[in-house]
Amino acid sequence: MIESDEGMTLFDNKKKWLNEQHTDRVGTQLYMSPEQISGKSYNYKVDIYSLGVIFFELLNPFTTEMERYQTLTQLRNYIFPPQFLKTFKNEYDLLCLMLSPDPKLRPTTFGIRARLPLSTPDSNLDPILTYSTYEFELHNRKSSAIKVLKN
Repeated sequence: MIESDEGMTLFDNKKKWLNEQHTDRVGTQLYMSPEQISGKSYNYKVDIYSLGVIFFELLNPFTTEMERYQTLTQLRNYIFPPQFLKTFKNEYDLLCLMLSPDPKLRPTTFGIRARLPLSTPDSNLDPILTYSTYEFELHNRKSSAIKVLKN
């Protein structure tokens, strides 16, 4: 961290930071990229992998912690829930890139943004996927939702 007259900044050389290799194993294992788990050096593309896992979780709600753990573990091998591919074809294609075991094949954030907008919620989907509620817990979904007022 560098301190200047304008305040504090995390890095003095953005280009150096983008190409910097890291080797520390930090993070939650379900969200860690293959190169992090194997202890190899890594760069910012590990965040693309983690973002892919989070993106998947946003599209595929879980009812139990065990279901979440099993599904996210299978995701490492490109094993998606059967309905996911049918419901989220465009997202599936993007997630396969984001979750690639080879960091060079993962898109940048600009590449991800270029693929948007993706699917809009289908009226046949679970009402929780209509984006009109906020979720705070995995269990007892009905009582943990707060309705969002739309203008």
